[in-house]
Amino acid sequence: MDHRYSKAILIASVLAGAFITICDYLVQMITVEVSYFVNQIINLSDTFLLLASYGCLFTFPIWILGLFFIYKAIVGFNRPLAIIIIMLITYSLLMVSTFHYYYLIVDRVSHFSTDVVKADWELLSNINNPLQLFMFIILPIGWLIIGCLALSKKTIIPAWSIALNPTILSLILLMLSEYVSPFFEKIQPGIFSLAITSQYIIAYLSLNENSKIK
Repeated sequence: MDHRYSKAILIASVLAGAFITICDYLVQMITVEVSYFVNQIINLSDTFLLLASYGCLFTFPIWILGLFFIYKAIVGFNRPLAIIIIMLITYSLLMVSTFHYYYLIVDRVSHFSTDVVKADWELLSNINNPLQLFMFIILPIGWLIIGCLALSKKTIIPAWSIALNPTILSLILLMLSEYVSPFFEKIQPGIFSLAITSQYIIAYLSLNENSKIK
C-alpha cells in the first residue's frame, strides 16, 4: 500500500479513536449494572447523548481501519493467526459499536415512559446481554494474545508495548482503583479505546521502522 494511504488510515483511525475515547470518558460507563447504566444515560445532556450514540456508531468503522497495521505487524510471522485475531477483534468492535446505539433506546424509554420500574429496566437490559460476550471476553482475549505475541517477539510490535496493551492496562487500572485509590476508577472509562488507538500508532511506527509499509 502507498505510504500516503497508510498515513491517511493512521490519521483517520487515531482521530476516530480520540473521539470515541472522549465520549467513553464523558459517559463514565464504569459498569453495565442496570441501575448505574440507566442513571448515567438519562443524566446525559442531549449533545453528549448524540455524540456517544450516533457519533460513536458512525466513527467505529473508521477507528477499526487501524487494525490494518496490527495485521501487517503479525502477518509476516503467522498469517493464519493474524487473520483469525483481526477478524475476531473487528467483529467484536463492530458489535460493541451497537452498544452505543443502545444509549438512545434507554433515553427514549425514559422520556416516553415515566412509570418505568426496575423490573422493566432489567428486561430491557437483557437485549444488551449478547454484546457482553464480545466486550468482556472475545475483545480482551484478542488484545491479550497480541500482547503475548509482542512479548514473545512473534510480531514486529515491540515487547514494551505490553504496558499499553488494552487488556493489561484495563486490568492494572481496575486493581489500582480497587486497592490504591478511587481516583483510578474515574479514568477507567475510555482507557481501553485509548490503549487500542495507541497500539495502532505503535504498530504503524514499527512497520515504518522495518520498512513494511510501502
